[in-house]
Amino acid sequence: MKYSERLLRVLTYTKKSRRALGIELGHGSGTTIGYIINERNGISAKVAAAICEKYPEISFDWIMNDKGEMLLKKSESENDTRFQSIDLIERIKGQNARIEILEQQVKKLIESLSKIT
Repeated sequence: MKYSERLLRVLTYTKKSRRALGIELGHGSGTTIGYIINERNGISAKVAAAICEKYPEISFDWIMNDKGEMLLKKSESENDTRFQSIDLIERIKGQNARIEILEQQVKKLIESLSKIT
């Protein structure tokens, strides 16, 4: 099944319009959803993750790769949400490390500027 067909099934399941789903996912309009349905764009991991965050019973693997069924069993849905949480925690740790490095660089630049003036 093509990604556009999978997204149409998500729309049918959620009983949302393209615009309503786009707004619900934080895209401001249905343009992103329309582009996917019209096959101008593929489904990004970001869009798939946003759908699964709002509807944890929908399988991320199904949206992205057409693997398995659209709806997860209750225990799979809970595990999928747990894995997404772990992934987000790892991303936050990485961002915190990057912020720390940038703060150190800013401090060095300020020290360098104070020596010049």
